[in-house]
Amino acid sequence: MRENDIDKILIDFKHAAIENWTAQKNCDSKKANKYADKLIKIKEKLKKIGKLIVLKELLVESSPIVRSWAATYLLAEDENLAIKALEKLIAERGEKSFAAEMVLNEWRNGKLNP
Repeated sequence: MRENDIDKILIDFKHAAIENWTAQKNCDSKKANKYADKLIKIKEKLKKIGKLIVLKELLVESSPIVRSWAATYLLAEDENLAIKALEKLIAERGEKSFAAEMVLNEWRNGKLNP
């Protein structure tokens, strides 16, 4: 897979993460589910080609929504990096702090398989 293809996938991931969050805030479950499904498909595609680790590039994004999704999917790939990213989100006390805390709790309790 070419670098341009990976760049496009990461752009699509960022877009889907933000659209999912926007739909959730607007109580539009149909649209939120559509973008959640898109995020899952992107994750599965990256996993299939052995490139899931490229999501680490998104951990420096300004959007906490994008960082949260990327960190969640990276838990199984690079647990330490993902945990640090989620802990940072929690410490920021922003709009994704609670979600990041729940993801970490579920992961640590063995109830999450991203």
